[in-house]
Amino acid sequence: MAEETSVMTILELVSSGQITTDEGLQLQEALKASQAQQESSFPYDAPGTWRIADLRAALSDAGVKLVDYAELNHLKNFGVTPDFVRDIHALNVEVGNIEE
Repeated sequence: MAEETSVMTILELVSSGQITTDEGLQLQEALKASQAQQESSFPYDAPGTWRIADLRAALSDAGVKLVDYAELNHLKNFGVTPDFVRDIHALNVEVGNIEE
């Protein structure tokens, strides 16, 4: 709703001659860019959440249980992927806990 109000205000400024058409376009682009930043700053990262869930599932399949989010995120940051865990498990490497 705020976006519509801002766009209408810009259009009114242009139609009244207070700003030029080019200035109005620049304002609309700036408005659009600021809203994209606000949306992207949302803390929820769906792809990241799926990667963590996949990593947890792969570790569970490999016999590693009860790994908390901080440990999973730490492993992900070090480049440990679900495929890596599955490959290690396929080689019959026993991993008893996350420290190993």
